[in-house]
Amino acid sequence: MGRLLVVGQTVGGVTLTGRVTTYVAVAAAALILAVELDVFTPVRMTHTFAVLFVVVTTVATAGLWAEARWLSDTLLGTQVLLDGRPEHVIEEALMWDFVAATVAGVVAGVCFEHYFRRFANETPRYPIDTTGNGDD
Repeated sequence: MGRLLVVGQTVGGVTLTGRVTTYVAVAAAALILAVELDVFTPVRMTHTFAVLFVVVTTVATAGLWAEARWLSDTLLGTQVLLDGRPEHVIEEALMWDFVAATVAGVVAGVCFEHYFRRFANETPRYPIDTTGNGDD
């Protein structure tokens, strides 16, 4: 829904496209995953690692999506990525996809860090086994 509202809109001289809004959604999913891991599992992330986790997860998803489009074109004969454009144009579009994914990941990571610095308290949210024997 958000993608439909912003496609083609210009903000600060930058035209928003489907790829920007798509990677914002992917970064939001990576952000949710990072929060879930940090809050509801024994995994603890430093603020810096959490930001890097969100960025890397977002860019990795962009890479997997590019690979899926290429495989679809080569194995199934679709024209999602290889649609008759010159090779350098396709490569440039892919690089802009990665730039959009990186920017979206950084923005989501910074939001994550801002939230935890501001709202997260240091008290545990689940019982911690301090005996070390693993019995709950």
